[in-house]
Amino acid sequence: DTRSGGSSMNHSRRLSYYAQAIYTFDGRYSVTANWRRDGASSFGPYSTWGDFGSIGGVWNVHREKFFHSDAINSLMVALSFGITGNSRVDSNVGGTYTYNDSSFYNGQMGATQGSAPNPSLGWERTYTTNAKIDTRLWDRLSITLEAYQKHTVDLIYSGYVSMTVTDQSVERNVGEIRNRGVELRISSLNISHPDFSWNTDLNISHNQSKILKLYNNMSTGFFDTVWMEGYNPNSHYLSEWAGVDPRDGSPMWYDVNGNITKTFSYNNRRPGRIDEPTFTGGMTNSFQWKNFSLSILMTYQFGGWAYCSLASRTLNDGKDILDSNARVEALDYWTGPGDLSVNPKPVVNNSSQSAMSSSRYLYRRTNINVKNVALTYSLPDRISSKLGLDRCDISLIADNLYLWVPGQSRKHNSYKTLMNAYPVTRTFSANVAITF
Repeated sequence: DTRSGGSSMNHSRRLSYYAQAIYTFDGRYSVTANWRRDGASSFGPYSTWGDFGSIGGVWNVHREKFFHSDAINSLMVALSFGITGNSRVDSNVGGTYTYNDSSFYNGQMGATQGSAPNPSLGWERTYTTNAKIDTRLWDRLSITLEAYQKHTVDLIYSGYVSMTVTDQSVERNVGEIRNRGVELRISSLNISHPDFSWNTDLNISHNQSKILKLYNNMSTGFFDTVWMEGYNPNSHYLSEWAGVDPRDGSPMWYDVNGNITKTFSYNNRRPGRIDEPTFTGGMTNSFQWKNFSLSILMTYQFGGWAYCSLASRTLNDGKDILDSNARVEALDYWTGPGDLSVNPKPVVNNSSQSAMSSSRYLYRRTNINVKNVALTYSLPDRISSKLGLDRCDISLIADNLYLWVPGQSRKHNSYKTLMNAYPVTRTFSANVAITF
């Protein structure tokens, strides 16, 4: 009865061999080849080792004799293909066992199995193809355009198994997923003057993900999201909201056949809108005037849908209206026959059927964020030297200065106010950097 104590043990081993070869000819062509052999004790005896490699080539077109251009200072084309391996799995995938008092039987110490081993578990492999064009124009504009495809096979996934085998799930290789995308980066020197300069850095990217294969074509649900073959892994899995019946103020949904129903059911869930934005990126503008410098960083994303669980708790049509704060748009509710309202009629202590997870609580992720603004003044060298300093910079910094989203108003919440369950915090700070 007074016994108390515990201990644990695990170990892992890794070993890698690596080789690289690079060949360059006349500054025009360059080829790089990599190879590595990795071993990880996390995997079973059949798949301990994995061989991976890549090969890529670069062509500096502007170094060719036939290339003559007053506008194009440099032009480079690159192409690569490679295979990488993922071994980021728990070192306990070989099976774990727990000895504790609850495992006692007939007065003897016993053990329970925490996880079952899978000797056939192997490396997750990603085949990546990449193409890039890089150019510089008029000594003031740099443009990089890059396209890629990543095809991942033998996905490492903790899948449910029979409870007679182990506690709940076993790590295994179960499917394939593909990512395709394009990235554009632009850097420009807009104004160049001894006393004033202006530089801009812009990037924009687009990515598409698709699940190509799952274990026995079995979909895997995460309640509000789902993994299904042929769909984006960030697909929302929800019943489709159909609005409010103007005749009686009742909530409505679409069933799996597209018919309107007034009875909510999780069986009507379908994969639909995705969380992944269509475009993401950022832009930095840097200004320099004498000893002053100003940097403005903006980030943005367009498209994509976010599900907000806070919305269902604060817009539940009267379920707990007597003891919980409600959102401002709850005021736009059905009041009588023929009323075209956004929200159903409120009913005190109702069953909250209308607040069940549905596309009603999806919000567009489109936003533009003035993320960082920094104004810096550098003391002139003559003043710094008199103070015994090499350099002294004084900065005023603002973070999250302004976040714009479409549809935000005093009468309507949006992704801006709901994405973190509280408004984005705007901060101001001052900084002094001294170099001796």
